Amino acid sequence: MNLDKVSCEICSYKNYTLIQSKGKVGKFGEYGNLNIVQCQKCGHVFQEKKRNIEKNKKFFKTDYHKLNSHYSDDQEAINSQLSRSEGILRYLLATFPKNKKLLDLGCGYGYIMQNFIQAGYKCAGIDPDQSCVNFAKENSNLEVILGSSENLPYQDESFDIVISLGTLEHVSDLKKSLKEIWRVLSKEGILFLRMRPNRIWGLPYEYFNISTIRYFSVETQLLSLFLNGFSSHLITTEQLEGRNGDVYISVRKSEEKASSLDSLIKNGYFDKPGELTIYLKNHYHKLLEKSKELLNLVGPKNENIDRVVSLIESGSLNYPLFTGYTDTKSALLRGIQEAHITVKEPWI
Repeated sequence: MNLDKVSCEICSYKNYTLIQSKGKVGKFGEYGNLNIVQCQKCGHVFQEKKRNIEKNKKFFKTDYHKLNSHYSDDQEAINSQLSRSEGILRYLLATFPKNKKLLDLGCGYGYIMQNFIQAGYKCAGIDPDQSCVNFAKENSNLEVILGSSENLPYQDESFDIVISLGTLEHVSDLKKSLKEIWRVLSKEGILFLRMRPNRIWGLPYEYFNISTIRYFSVETQLLSLFLNGFSSHLITTEQLEGRNGDVYISVRKSEEKASSLDSLIKNGYFDKPGELTIYLKNHYHKLLEKSKELLNLVGPKNENIDRVVSLIESGSLNYPLFTGYTDTKSALLRGIQEAHITVKEPWI
């Protein structure tokens, strides 16, 4: 199915192809119509219908938190941020030891910054989620404000490092956001970001969701950065936050003229159209077999769940949907839910 309605936000090409027409439109397990398309020039993947800046602000103020938080309460979320920040801090201290003026873009509750502050960083955080910002202001001394990446309320060259942990996938205007990040970074400042590539390892319907506007591959993520004033990159697949499937990219602010789109594509910074669809089809069939295997192990009424927990903790059982949890049984229960969905909701 060929569509021709909007231009690709990376390369401005106007033709794209439908990848899937269904995704998560509510909370976990709530699926509906959601057109996911791929640009036929650079291979960028995105929602066909994008929220404008004002609608995106409203979405984050009113809907994002309740649709996406899997934590039982605020304290669990804070504990997660504190724990996840340890690996990031260790990596950045070793890689960019002199960059200590930090902006956490999309900071949530802001507690990623706490360990950085204790390590001598000067930190500021900004987030569009009203509930997280309110909590931070009422319960901490962290510098957290409400705002969006398209209009950062900071002076030019205020920071020498900006961290963006899964934020650029959600912003309304990617080019404006990158322009603002470039503006607030000092000369040769660093943008450090976490992204989850579209070669997924979990449920397609969960990955492609109403909250996420775009779905980068590593190549299209780099293409977007190189076209918008950044250069010389480092990549690590070390799981700094103890999760699965994350990729961390560091790029440096550049004053030099960006390479042309065609030259970047020629050098491999694109996602070949059609390959993702093939990957998703093969991935779903593999995931389906793993899901059936898991459901058979736990039993129709989860009567064998404690035995399966022991298998996981001993290293005897590995399963791709165990992620985002520190408690093995919680991870297994979520994995069982996702396995049921995989069997009942065939990928289309």
